[in-house]
Amino acid sequence: MGNAFVVAIVLTAVTPCVFLGVFGWQDWHDRILAARDTTERSTYIAEEHAQKIFDIDSALADRVLDTVGKGNDLEVLHDRPFHDYLEQLMHGHAEVDALAVWTQDGRLVATSLRYPAPNISIADRGDFIDARARPTEMYISGPMKGRVTGNATFNVMKGHLRRDGTLAGLVSISMSAAYFEDFYRQLADEKPMTIGMIKGDGAVLAWWPSPHGRPERVSRGTSFFKLLTSGEDAGVVTMTSTVDGEEKILAFRRVGDYDAYVTAGFPLRFIWGAWLSRFTTVATATLAPSAALFLLLRFSLKRLRHEESLWLRAEEESARRVSLEAVAKENQRLETLGNTVALVAHDFNNLLMAIVGYTQALSRSGSGQLSAPLDGIIATVRRGQKLTRKLLSVGKKQPVRPERLNLADWVGRLDLLRSAVGEGVRIEASVQDGLWDIYADQAELELALLNIAINARDAMDGRGRLSITVANVNGLPDENGAVMPEDFVRIEVAPGIRTAR
Repeated sequence: MGNAFVVAIVLTAVTPCVFLGVFGWQDWHDRILAARDTTERSTYIAEEHAQKIFDIDSALADRVLDTVGKGNDLEVLHDRPFHDYLEQLMHGHAEVDALAVWTQDGRLVATSLRYPAPNISIADRGDFIDARARPTEMYISGPMKGRVTGNATFNVMKGHLRRDGTLAGLVSISMSAAYFEDFYRQLADEKPMTIGMIKGDGAVLAWWPSPHGRPERVSRGTSFFKLLTSGEDAGVVTMTSTVDGEEKILAFRRVGDYDAYVTAGFPLRFIWGAWLSRFTTVATATLAPSAALFLLLRFSLKRLRHEESLWLRAEEESARRVSLEAVAKENQRLETLGNTVALVAHDFNNLLMAIVGYTQALSRSGSGQLSAPLDGIIATVRRGQKLTRKLLSVGKKQPVRPERLNLADWVGRLDLLRSAVGEGVRIEASVQDGLWDIYADQAELELALLNIAINARDAMDGRGRLSITVANVNGLPDENGAVMPEDFVRIEVAPGIRTAR
């Protein structure tokens, strides 16, 4: 049961963590995919919009060129009717800031913005030089500032050829960067996105949002620029933008066959913020009940272990009670046995006393020839009485009775030991002056010394010396080596072989 609770506790901790890990990874993955999808769809829309605008620009340029015809010279276009025609063509085209016609050497012939056209030359300008080199293609210039309007713009140019195939001049259409940026703002629809249009060489034509001003170009060292120069028409990369310094998912797409690309970027910090907010909410909703369940299971496990401890303690108490009952029964049995032994010993002692009485009576009234056998009977009966006393002691009917003894007086009376060891063993006693009194059962003490003396006699084959030394001792070591501070009297019995004289 305890293991099941431990497993449940582990599961309540591990399962929410596994769930949150899987959920967090899946949610992050889904948000990345959603951001990629959003940027790609935005580039589809922006690319379609830009292509339509450029197609309209191409059609406007063709209309102007058709009006000019195949004349060899554009000087005739300085009149007022042609200016009015250019001005009329601009109506309904909010993306166009101006229409202009330039001679092959870069001089302004006519413009929709002013009549008569100012004396302006763009012969040294890079976009004019590049467009004149490819007169039959529609050329897109880099970003610039309109000289008349002062607005951010870029030009779309197309060449006009004479009948002999030589360049007569160029038609340029000034495009409004603000028009594209307004469209990109609506396309983003309050999403934290960046949308822009970039020339093939990395120059930024339009960009939204641009809180710090419209950037000039993208860095040539980015993975996005490398894809542009490799000829890729579309793609998605994750990179740190050099325009705004944001790490983002960036999708790009080429605008038709024109030398321009639209881009849409989604900053990762917004994805991370939205992911973290949702993950925190889900984690709170998941971990709160899991933590409550974890604490409940932990409390239950603690209670279970406490109850298990109480149960084990009860089992120990029960086992101890059974053991005590067994000891009590054994003591009762031994007490019963002791009572029986004591009863038998008592009865047997009574019989011995009767035998002693009759024997003594017979000894007093008998002849001298029976004196020795009767004395032997009495001695034997005496030994039987000693045996009965031992049986009574075993049966706890003759308890040990310690009393105050003076061993100096006791050592002076060693007749019992001398008769026990025989004449072949000489007993030598040594008693310290000022010997302390002791508390002991005299009979038990005499019996113990008698046993030691008999064993010593047997060890010396009945001949030798038995030394008994009695002295005071201050403290004795116990079985663990520690000195007990009590006072003792030591009785030392040492056998020795007696040397012949």
